[in-house]
Amino acid sequence: MEPGAFQRLPIVASAKELVRTSVRRASRVGNNNKLKNEAAKARNRASRAMDTLMKEMCGPLGQYRSGFPSRERLHPFDAALLDLTVGAERYRRTLAQLEAFKKTAVQVTKMYANRAVKASNMREAIEIREEALAQVELALTTGEEVELAWVFRVT
Repeated sequence: MEPGAFQRLPIVASAKELVRTSVRRASRVGNNNKLKNEAAKARNRASRAMDTLMKEMCGPLGQYRSGFPSRERLHPFDAALLDLTVGAERYRRTLAQLEAFKKTAVQVTKMYANRAVKASNMREAIEIREEALAQVELALTTGEEVELAWVFRVT
């Protein structure tokens, strides 16, 4: 254990920014031109959009979580600094919140991808995709903001 662990922390985007960029990239997923049936194209596009959304959200969330060391792995100086500035419980709660956001993103996108695959027509698949993008954005931005972004402002 070496002091200076806080100098190597990742720069964390806000939850709203992460959701916005993930939803934007997921909405850009195109049609599979190999499929001839329009309903099949819409189902495939909606399912792939959910997969893209999950990857775009869970990738950074996992990197953030792995970039912040647990309190037990910190040098005693860094642990004391953490206790004095943030508090051990708040730090632990924030890291747990990050895991919860990741789990929510996976659950919601998988549920909607499953619904999209089972859509009976093109209109239903499109509605499911739009509903899913809105639901993920709502689920992850209405909760408490992940505090890591402002607790450790790395410049």
